[in-house]
Amino acid sequence: MTSTTTPNPKNPAAENVLGDIGLTSTSSIGALGFNIYGSADSAAKLVAMARARRSEKDSELKVNKTVPVLTGTKDFVTWRMMLLGLFVPYLGGRYWHLLQKDPSTSVDAYRNIFAPSDDKPIDREEAAAHRSADLIAVHGLLLQTLHVDVLQSFNEETSSGNFDGGRLWDALSAKYAGKDLGSKRAAENAIRTSSLEP
Repeated sequence: MTSTTTPNPKNPAAENVLGDIGLTSTSSIGALGFNIYGSADSAAKLVAMARARRSEKDSELKVNKTVPVLTGTKDFVTWRMMLLGLFVPYLGGRYWHLLQKDPSTSVDAYRNIFAPSDDKPIDREEAAAHRSADLIAVHGLLLQTLHVDVLQSFNEETSSGNFDGGRLWDALSAKYAGKDLGSKRAAENAIRTSSLEP
């Protein structure tokens, strides 16, 4: 896909956050001085994540006892909603948006999330390392919420050292989500927010 850069008159050095994705609608994130390609919703999420990262305290997210253990299809919706409640307030929702593959969590977006207070984006390799660390952290948190039988069914992927919370989330969703309302709404939202390029 092609990259499109929209110049910012306040910051000519600012570049397209998601240029390699090639999404067509844009939203300006004036506070950070760059444009995000995707949706206004993703732009707002990116601002929230950048602000949360800059004001973050050294606290570690821990799975609490209110998150049910995923045993299978029958409790997937409840499990998913409890994880939503756990992940969204933490780091501006970065973990949740990462699982949902929101454009605000691309490697290029991470360049701006982890930018120092001078708003100069970090390099791509460092951003990729931060994103990988988040995926590993999410993987560990998800594992803590799985019943022994579910955990054993995903043992091969986990024991191989491939710690990617996004892939584990996708595998769990594919196996247990079925036709729940949350999955249906996510699909409808994806269709509604997508557009065809001319």
